[in-house]
Amino acid sequence: MKSIAAAAVLTLVILYCGVSVADEKKAVKITGVYSDMRISQQSGDVIGIEIVLVPSRAGYFVVFQASEGEPDKPLVVPARVSRDGLEFVLPESSSYTGKFIGRFTCSGLEGSFDAGQRSPKGEKVFKLQRQRSIWQ
Repeated sequence: MKSIAAAAVLTLVILYCGVSVADEKKAVKITGVYSDMRISQQSGDVIGIEIVLVPSRAGYFVVFQASEGEPDKPLVVPARVSRDGLEFVLPESSSYTGKFIGRFTCSGLEGSFDAGQRSPKGEKVFKLQRQRSIWQ
């Protein structure tokens, strides 16, 4: 019964995400840019966050940048990647702090920070699209 339910869920995910059966054996590329960063049409301010996930021989790393008007200094921190998830911790000296826990979706990355300076636990869920960086 469990295998029937698992097969049904997999079929729904494949249909929803637009993945063909031939793609099942290919590894999903999770590295890249996830962002909701944008330029305000009214003020010209840069607003949002951008997460760039990159691989290295020492494991995965995140380049994180936030902006609420003027962009913060980018941070590079180690990341923990699972099949469908991403976790990393930002230091107390940054504008966003604490542990980010997210999951990869068909269109990008969704997640939130544990309690921190700008993001009390569970208060804000970021829905970051997989796209080009605002700086490109």
